[in-house]
Amino acid sequence: MFNTLKFAKELEATGMTREQAETFTKNLSDMVFESLATKDDLKKQSLLFKTEMNEFKNDMREDIAKLDHKIDLAVHKLTIKLGSLMAIGLGVMSFIVKFSN
Repeated sequence: MFNTLKFAKELEATGMTREQAETFTKNLSDMVFESLATKDDLKKQSLLFKTEMNEFKNDMREDIAKLDHKIDLAVHKLTIKLGSLMAIGLGVMSFIVKFSN
């Protein structure tokens, strides 16, 4: 905690007039306390941060779900292509075996 009265008295002890010391102390005090965050400021920022993090988490979950769906579709397509290639390969092998004798 900043003790303005003590600070003003210390300034007076160094040779400042009372008026100068009080004016300087008041201006310094105003400047310092304007830039400090209050508990309410911190609570508001904390709440805002939590809200934004929840939104980010939800967005990430949606993106992951979309990617999972795309992966499932790709696996399905590859399975069909692989099955088709195997069927064609078996057909070609059957043809070769049947007509090679």
